[in-house]
Amino acid sequence: MTSNITHLSDQATCRTAGLVKWYDPVKGFGFFVDEESGADVLIPASALQAYGRQTLADDSWVEVFCVETSRGLQTREILVVEAPQTPFEDAVEGLSEAEYVSDEFRPARVKWFELDKGYGYAQVFGETRDCFFHVTALIRAGFRGVEEGEAILIRVAEGTKGPFAVEIAEWNAGASLCSEPFSSAKRVAA
Repeated sequence: MTSNITHLSDQATCRTAGLVKWYDPVKGFGFFVDEESGADVLIPASALQAYGRQTLADDSWVEVFCVETSRGLQTREILVVEAPQTPFEDAVEGLSEAEYVSDEFRPARVKWFELDKGYGYAQVFGETRDCFFHVTALIRAGFRGVEEGEAILIRVAEGTKGPFAVEIAEWNAGASLCSEPFSSAKRVAA
């Protein structure tokens, strides 16, 4: 491998990047393909959790520090996760007809999510109504799923059946996404 070699603690570490093949939160690991060598690189749950995530969507872009083990390359630290490139218009039909409730991300907590059904609900902090979210919004954000009680950031629109998430982001992205930390929603004229 011709990656940049550095030393973190006592192990030689290489910096590399690639696309996620798959990640299974139940098994607690997954793999991405190193863009330089084409080798599979293990992503253990411990590295993902240290980055502040529980899951990764297939085809997400990752940049990591990895180490060589007896079983091959293993992620030691995740540096960057970018969501898969999915066209927004294809992922959410009819969105242009929605009246925006919030023009920025709002903090929320997942009430429940079922991957088999492809949707779930979140409670936006300070709001009384639940907010619907579809798995496509999670995939665009680089998530494969979320857990009950997990904190997330969502951009909300008002649909014909109530509020729904048009965009979801990691909780730890809050400082860069919110102009005022977790400000309340502002109604915008349609």
